[in-house]
Amino acid sequence: MSWIRQRIEIYLKDWKKDEPFDWKAVAICLVGGLILWPLVDLLPVLGMDWFTFFYPREFDGLYPPWTSTILLPFVQVPWRESLSLMNSLMFMIVAVAAAREARRYSLLSRMGAIVMALISPPLLILLWQGNIDGLVLLGLVGLPPGAVFALIKPTIAGWAILARRRWLLWSLGYILVSLVIWGFWPATMLHAFDNRYLHPMAMGWINLGWPVAAIGVFLLVHTNADPLRLMAAGSFLAPYVMPNHYLVLLPAIGRVNGWKRWLLWGWAWVVALVPGFTGLTRYLALGFPLAVWWLLREGNPQNNDSVFIIENKNNA
Repeated sequence: MSWIRQRIEIYLKDWKKDEPFDWKAVAICLVGGLILWPLVDLLPVLGMDWFTFFYPREFDGLYPPWTSTILLPFVQVPWRESLSLMNSLMFMIVAVAAAREARRYSLLSRMGAIVMALISPPLLILLWQGNIDGLVLLGLVGLPPGAVFALIKPTIAGWAILARRRWLLWSLGYILVSLVIWGFWPATMLHAFDNRYLHPMAMGWINLGWPVAAIGVFLLVHTNADPLRLMAAGSFLAPYVMPNHYLVLLPAIGRVNGWKRWLLWGWAWVVALVPGFTGLTRYLALGFPLAVWWLLREGNPQNNDSVFIIENKNNA
């Protein structure tokens, strides 16, 4: 009982923190994405998911009903330009998220973290695929109001919301309002996923077996209120996970330094094996969230200040 009480006290210590909305980081993501837009528009990417599902906003219940509203600004331009805008925003969101986690290190180290995060398989897969995981990460950068974006794909990102009381309350508020507006939409969403579990790249415990979920329970019990570690543990408990979902874990590359950063980045590249060689590679790819959980166990998450605020003592 004393061990359980100790674990709860450790968790609640961070859970009760009242961290402010990092509007500066969100603004940098949005403005930077607009600036990069013309350059990203030159990239020869396919964007099959974007053209098929997101631009026409035909989700068949796969996403919460407010997703269509969030994507409304993108459909005001032709589909190819809207795909480029989504990708350019994703570049900036990943860069800002990684830099926020790395701000206790030197400028050179922060730049290295940004580059490594930007050339990681989850982002490269999304760049070609045309999915909206970048907006999910934007929601995590902009918590607590950003929860409306994070909840678009709660498979992994939803676990981060449990890290702070205020984030959880905002999320519950959004969900309650959505139930009043759209009815009991979660039932439709769960039914729509029946066929998604059959995807050859699916990496959730439904596909990989109950021992994966058992590992997730063990990790979760030993996890503090660190958003990145909660998502890493939660990825083992999610019934449906795809390689691109790991985009929300890429900021962990900035949290660590030295050989730990290289290890995380290297294991992120193992995730790239899943699309080409399904089967055993799906189990090997689980080493990425496991490494995130293990390597981040010694440090607390950084405060949600602007990416430009750096403590002098950390730069000494």
